[in-house]
Amino acid sequence: MKLVDQQKRARAGAPPRPPPRRPPPAQVVEAIRAEAQAEAIGKLLAGPADDGFELTEAEAAWFKRGRNAGARRASPFAARVDARPAQAVSRRGPMRLEKRVYQDASGLECLVGFLYLKDHARCQALLQALAALAEGV
Repeated sequence: MKLVDQQKRARAGAPPRPPPRRPPPAQVVEAIRAEAQAEAIGKLLAGPADDGFELTEAEAAWFKRGRNAGARRASPFAARVDARPAQAVSRRGPMRLEKRVYQDASGLECLVGFLYLKDHARCQALLQALAALAEGV
């Protein structure tokens, strides 16, 4: 059936359909999840990384500014204990994690964006420190 469809499209002068997108590898998905981002920034805020990377006061301020851009309501999953938890819903859709996790991930993304625009070398150092933290886990 697909071959017939492709032949019809070719005769009609329509461009061929693009191949289906492949899902990203599991390692990439695990690294970019909000939980992983929140854990990584938590380690950086706790103290210098193994390679000596430490956030400056200005970078910590940008992280805090970006934190405020995250989720505005806490997930009922974090606080509810009953057998049938209600579906947590924010203005963007269902939430599966605590508010703090989303805020920390948003703060890290804000910090990376700020450094990307202002100081590429420092941005590279941050990304290398994050990669080292991810490999060390």
